[in-house]
Amino acid sequence: MFSVALVMLLQAGTAGVTGQGTVTGAVRSEATGAAIARARIELLDAPLRVESDTAGGYELRGIAPGTHRLRFAARGYRPLEVDVLFAGDAPLHLDIALAQEPAQLAPVTVLGTRGEARATDHAGAPTEGGTWSVSGQEVRESAALDDADAFRLLATAPQAQMMAESPASVHVRGGSADQNLFLLDGAPVFSPVHPGQLLSAFSPDIVDGLVLHGGAPSARYGGRLSSIVDVQTPAAIPDAVGARGAFGPTAVRSALDIPLVPAHAGLTLSARHSYSGLRREDAAELDMPGTWSDLFGKVALRFAGNAVTLSSFTSDNGLGFPSGGASRGAGVIDGGDLNRFSWTSTTHAAGWRRPLGARATVETRLWSARFVGEAGWAPDIGVVAVRNELRDDGMSTVLSAPHGTGRLSAGLEMEHLSTRYDVARMSPTPGAGAGAPTLRLSSAPVVRSVFAEDERHPGDAWTLTTGIRGTIPSRSAPRIEPRVSVAFAPSPRLGISTGYARMHQYSQSLSNEESVLGTIVGPDLLVAIGSPSVPVARSDEFAAAAMVALGAHTRLHLDWYARRLHGLILVAPSTSAPFATDGYEIGRGRAWGAGTTIERRTDRLTLQGGYAVGAVTRRTEGGRYRPSFAPSQSASFALAWQLATRTRLRSVIWATTGRLTTPISDEIGWDTRDAFSGSRELSGTPEHTVGSLNGAVLPTYLRVDLGVRHTMPVWRSRGTFTGFASLNNALRRRNTAAYVIPGGTGARRDLVMLPLSAMLGLEWRY
Repeated sequence: MFSVALVMLLQAGTAGVTGQGTVTGAVRSEATGAAIARARIELLDAPLRVESDTAGGYELRGIAPGTHRLRFAARGYRPLEVDVLFAGDAPLHLDIALAQEPAQLAPVTVLGTRGEARATDHAGAPTEGGTWSVSGQEVRESAALDDADAFRLLATAPQAQMMAESPASVHVRGGSADQNLFLLDGAPVFSPVHPGQLLSAFSPDIVDGLVLHGGAPSARYGGRLSSIVDVQTPAAIPDAVGARGAFGPTAVRSALDIPLVPAHAGLTLSARHSYSGLRREDAAELDMPGTWSDLFGKVALRFAGNAVTLSSFTSDNGLGFPSGGASRGAGVIDGGDLNRFSWTSTTHAAGWRRPLGARATVETRLWSARFVGEAGWAPDIGVVAVRNELRDDGMSTVLSAPHGTGRLSAGLEMEHLSTRYDVARMSPTPGAGAGAPTLRLSSAPVVRSVFAEDERHPGDAWTLTTGIRGTIPSRSAPRIEPRVSVAFAPSPRLGISTGYARMHQYSQSLSNEESVLGTIVGPDLLVAIGSPSVPVARSDEFAAAAMVALGAHTRLHLDWYARRLHGLILVAPSTSAPFATDGYEIGRGRAWGAGTTIERRTDRLTLQGGYAVGAVTRRTEGGRYRPSFAPSQSASFALAWQLATRTRLRSVIWATTGRLTTPISDEIGWDTRDAFSGSRELSGTPEHTVGSLNGAVLPTYLRVDLGVRHTMPVWRSRGTFTGFASLNNALRRRNTAAYVIPGGTGARRDLVMLPLSAMLGLEWRY
């Protein structure tokens, strides 16, 4: 912490004036120019403190004439102190750029311990339980990962029920995968996951930050029960052409920043493709699991105080493998006995933001999102074909303005959802064609919502946030969602928060997360309310968090939650197929969990560890079960050592107990195809099960990874090459994903997860 500037405001004719001054401005990232929300701005010689809003703007009032020192601080950035001289009460405008901490290490527990910028105070004390964030730099330099990925980093959070290598979907606080709303710069994206090991469809080259809103999120967010995962791309206009990319273990990627009009218009482009399927003429590659690609483009405009963005995102995915069943004749599934899955997700969006005077802002966003998923499932009784289509056209407007020491926000949102889900059984006899549909659901509801939220500081150490969201869905009764959170941070060494939120969800998935294929196939097949027997789901959650600073370099974080869920679509009690084929059941659920993380950072060494315990249940009229995605206990530990200026060593340990599975009786192949990428060669149709749902306990999961990263300057030090290598599952642990009991009576065979594997990659940046 040091003084880096002397800002003097000498107003003519104000000598001797005893009024009070005001400082306004914005806080942004020095590297990207992106706004830093909830940065702390405080007067060190007086009890004055505010936080920046979502656009980085701030206003600090009531400053007496004289020389003062202002401190600007935000998690992940170097604090900045500025000396300011006030000679009167005329306002001062001061924009600040904060530099990111060098070699910031994203810990295995970072998402369970960090608040969104709005969810922390006193450099890390939480003001809202259940909200976590991570910067783009942390995603790209995490000690927990060999290859950068935002969702794989999220998997290391104690309150996210996700392991290092499966499942291929995101689970937060005991919720199903469809209970998370994914946003890209505020616009919804459906099923942004790729097949195989968990991999988000958002290239790390476009991620400027990720915020997971859980617990008691802002009232501006709705439509999902568990969390809102908001991925932000860089907001600044590029001032020069920049390029970055990588040859990773599983894919090649690249991104480009182009200034169109200096300081007024810029273009960002990004593309990524898996190695599998690059040679389109090679049909064998197309049939292997893990053929996917994603594209992103954004134009950013700045003029006359307006900030406008136009963006487009596309993700395309497909995998296929031999069914291993009885012959059904050519042409039944486009050329043979294959289980095929494919899905495409697109989102086009436009955003506009403008300040209203010096203190208020208005923001409007329009979007059009699409999802199409198809599957051909080939059990012995014939082929089951499914097609799911979703269309979401919407808009939202938010008005925000400060008052006193707080801020008031209000807005509205409207979505037109259109979903269709069709299942048909195709005859195993060649030429017989498709039979009658076994399940057909379609609806097109309009969901209208309004919200209001007030955040205030009734005392120097207190933050109180109250909000309410009201929704009027077509063909359903209105829903009210109260939100409240209270935080107490008496010092930089202690912070406590607690909150309550009610959430509703208006579309749910017909994917079966208890199928063994849930480890490699992750899309949600959504159906909206208005379809027969599709209910409005509801969640009531209490959450609490605490932070304790144990000295200058060590922080301890605690987190707790308890939830009740109602009106849930549950597919697993009705079928063992990977999706609903004839119907589903309606049930309810409970979840609770607690976690603790500890983090210690010095100049060269970073240690971070965490432990979580919890219980998740689902219940129907026919009984109850524990979901396979929710282990009873999990622990993680990461270590990073800065061996030299450009070289870093890393190691990470994951351990999980209490995982459940339902043994299957079908013969399936489950072999490692590539020791450098960990991809699998599959065969068979895992559908028939043995025993009760999730009635078998899997052994303890234990994995140790070791890695190294080395950066080399190039192009006269204007760019860099970074090579990385890792040894995954270094202990050669035979971790088990599921059990196979051939015929239901034979000897048990384990489906083994990632073996000892070497991962190599090369990144570049210019």
